Amino acid sequence: MESLRFEQELDGSLYRVTKARVDEYFRATGKCRRAGFLLAFKSLSARHRDQR
Repeated sequence: MESLRFEQELDGSLYRVTKARVDEYFRATGKCRRAGFLLAFKSLSARHRDQR
């Protein structure tokens, strides 16, 4: 099987387009970008506190 190779985009347009779409999604839905991280952090903090 041949390995896949992707050409690097000099202007980074894939990153910019993806970031713009993600930002628009969060704006449209009213969700926080860090919501998943905050939920995990709170869960781990509570678990740590309960183990004391």
